[in-house]
Amino acid sequence: MGEVTMDLRMRAPRAAIATALGLLILAALPAAAQDPAQPRRGDFALAIGFGYAAAKADCSNCSPEGEYGSGAVYGDVAAFAVAPVWWVNSKVVAGVELQAETSRNEARAVYLLGIVRFHPWEGSGFFLRGGYGLLQVKAPLNLPDGSVSTAKYRGMALTYGAGWMFRQNSRFAWGPYGAHYVGTLGSAVIGSFEAQNIIGNTWFAGVGFVFN
Repeated sequence: MGEVTMDLRMRAPRAAIATALGLLILAALPAAAQDPAQPRRGDFALAIGFGYAAAKADCSNCSPEGEYGSGAVYGDVAAFAVAPVWWVNSKVVAGVELQAETSRNEARAVYLLGIVRFHPWEGSGFFLRGGYGLLQVKAPLNLPDGSVSTAKYRGMALTYGAGWMFRQNSRFAWGPYGAHYVGTLGSAVIGSFEAQNIIGNTWFAGVGFVFN
């Protein structure tokens, strides 16, 4: 009888420990299911963005004042972007972005850029972004004689910006972002006038969606 009592006393702590471990595991399972998996190197994601943009083109000798005077004004446009990207590591995403603007006041810009998105803190949705690549602009230029001429210009462009991503690292993430696109288009002959150092500027504010 004493041996049976001793055996029960030894089994009771073991059963209590096993029960406690089981409860801890069951409690941890929902939390583990809710935590999104960290992206791995080479994982693919597709980003889509759209929003409002203010765009203009100007040149250094287009206004009577010269050196980018009051010869051009911004036009309101809508912009749409699509970017296939790949995770380099848990903080850096790199890929290609194609952004196109709707036409308003005879102005339109298309960007094809290599881009990088950097997340300084893995647990935060804040990110920085930058890119460099090709630009084509169709825009009116206000010439010194008061006339307006529209033409296409091609050159190089860069972009920089920042944003915030909700549900970061989930299968579907979204958030607002803003960016500034700057394009240098060189010079172009328009009729008898040579426009020098044509510059394209676009300020963008919108929302992005990411499918990881």
